[in-house]
Amino acid sequence: MFASRFAAMGAAALLLTGLAGCSSAASSESTVAVSPEPTVESYEVSRVMSYGTIADLTAGSDLVVVASISEEFTETEMDGLPFTDRVVHPSDVLKGSATEQVTVVSVGTPKAVGALKPGTTDLLFLTEYEYEPGVATGKYVVTGVYAGVYEQTQGSEFIKLDPESPELPVTLKLEDVIATIADE
Repeated sequence: MFASRFAAMGAAALLLTGLAGCSSAASSESTVAVSPEPTVESYEVSRVMSYGTIADLTAGSDLVVVASISEEFTETEMDGLPFTDRVVHPSDVLKGSATEQVTVVSVGTPKAVGALKPGTTDLLFLTEYEYEPGVATGKYVVTGVYAGVYEQTQGSEFIKLDPESPELPVTLKLEDVIATIADE
């Protein structure tokens, strides 16, 4: 099992989907910054499945979109863990179907390390979130924890944010992802 320290967003995918995994610790740790920056939360989590190629990541995703990350979110708590539902607005739907807004669930607060950053445009590989098996919620989690988040750098180029997936390409071109999906 692939284990490492991940922040809030990673734990959501692990706790909430069979594709991503489970939290290996129910408690969170805090790291206090030396500067007057706020405390950062993180969780030790593990992945049930790692993705070695974009084809694997795409095949493991129900929805692949280019989306702007909004400021809009709600926070809830489940079994003592904070959860954030972040709204994203897809501009391009590459796989699956999406409405004008999609909700992405993650463990932690909106300011946690690894949380989707408002104001960015990301290429997102998403998996349907089922609180109970077979019961759709209409929400999604990031496939492969951080593996499914690439931030737009310029035009159709995106950069990998996940430091725990060395086998995935550091940069992606949108046209390459579209070609990969077409080959499925």
